[in-house]
Amino acid sequence: MTQKNQIKMWKPWRFLFVLFTLLLITSGSGFATIIEPETLIYGQVYNLYQNNKIIITDANIECAIRKKGASTISTYQASVECMKCQEYDTDGKNCNSCEKYSYLLKIPQETHPVSDKNSDQVVPLLSDKQQYDIVDIKVNGVQANMRSKSEYGHIQPEDKKGKFILAGQTRRSHFYEIDLELVLPVKDSDKDGLPDFWEKQYGLSINNPDDASTDEDNDGWTNLNEFLYATNPTISNKVPVLLETDILTFEGSKSLLQLNIADSDTPKDKLSIKFISIPPAVQLMFHGESAPFSNGHIFQNNDMIQLVHLDNGNIIIENKVSDTIDERLYVELIDGDHDPVIASITINTFKPTASDATDAILWADAFYHAQKRGDTSSKRIQERSGNDNRGNYYTYSATDDSYMEDDIPLVKNQSPGGNTVIDINGYFELPYATPVFPEGNSTIITVFKVNSGENDHIIASGPYFEVAVTGKNNPLHPGELKVSDESTSVYSNKRIDNEWILSTVTRKEQGTFIDINAIWSGGPFAS
Repeated sequence: MTQKNQIKMWKPWRFLFVLFTLLLITSGSGFATIIEPETLIYGQVYNLYQNNKIIITDANIECAIRKKGASTISTYQASVECMKCQEYDTDGKNCNSCEKYSYLLKIPQETHPVSDKNSDQVVPLLSDKQQYDIVDIKVNGVQANMRSKSEYGHIQPEDKKGKFILAGQTRRSHFYEIDLELVLPVKDSDKDGLPDFWEKQYGLSINNPDDASTDEDNDGWTNLNEFLYATNPTISNKVPVLLETDILTFEGSKSLLQLNIADSDTPKDKLSIKFISIPPAVQLMFHGESAPFSNGHIFQNNDMIQLVHLDNGNIIIENKVSDTIDERLYVELIDGDHDPVIASITINTFKPTASDATDAILWADAFYHAQKRGDTSSKRIQERSGNDNRGNYYTYSATDDSYMEDDIPLVKNQSPGGNTVIDINGYFELPYATPVFPEGNSTIITVFKVNSGENDHIIASGPYFEVAVTGKNNPLHPGELKVSDESTSVYSNKRIDNEWILSTVTRKEQGTFIDINAIWSGGPFAS
């Protein structure tokens, strides 16, 4: 086996302040600590049912965080409380009517070094920012989905965002607004399809099933329709309205554009959508039909379609490379009976960061490398993990059967999603001092395509194991994924050459496991 990593703050008060500081130093264990403002995480807690939010007013919250790359988990508790009371009782102690409920988690911080007391619960503030991943948040013991909404504090342009907090001397007193979403069953006393919480919210009866078929606002939709469409049964929906103003796309991806529009008296083929401002980082393409545009037409400002085209999946949105996180798309909703309604759609871009693979030692990504390098050639891979693992590329020379440093060969529009790939005919040599492929438990996730050949194609190689695709000359396992150590080999249960695959290799005490395209395909024992 090769030993290389491859792929790879009056003066009297001032006096008192100094004296107090000296007392802290002499009464401690040889160092001083300064108590800092806490990092605060807050937000609403709700149960999502049929696109309707049920605000939870009484619950216990437990949050676990872990410093990136460490194993110690710190846990913090809070509870849902009334944060804005509209009416108190006669004693002024209890709230009779609350406008807003929220939880508030407080994470204590101290300037490094941290005192011994409760050190596991205190986050030290260093000169450099440190990442603490939110491992999970539970509501009454039930895992909650985190919905990040906003962030306040001393934010720098280079600061990343994700399911984590950043702690450091430059980010004192930071605030994170994260709503917690649950998906739990609800009660329907009269079995009319309308849950009790919704009927109570809009003044209906939880014991009268007939009110599901009534139309309170005379817009043509019954109460059951209004519930299913997540609209207000007391407000007419004859004027078109955009119900959801945020959509999520992935960096460099293509996906169907779908908008949640309510209009109770206009057929979908009569409701027009006019694109009045398309952001530069977004491309909209007509797909699958020949009218009103040809297949492949790129939308320009003031182009118009009907709602039915969105429902049929005829509009593809492509999120190109952009330095911004959010973009805004402006449209007009035109039904012919009312003035056009201008709506703004926020396009949130998910950009993978090291936080999405918290303990990743190496994260090499052809798309990321191409984005960073542009048209500039490079021999060194740009990778996402944040570690110094940018290895140089060596290509094979058939002339003298050797390897030499070369520019990384990028090929555009070759991945299944139409993105740039690296056409490897050689290897990336990573720093010897960094154990990229260490001994012990590890997981390697790779997306690749290997052209069939006589000999093995090595995907990753280190001092403890090797991942490869076998060649056609292997008599028992041609074209299969192979994971080998000094004494054993584990093979996939099918050929994978000549096709794009997502490979996950997990090595732990129980053995080696192979997943191909998220399906178990080999292990745990050697064959």
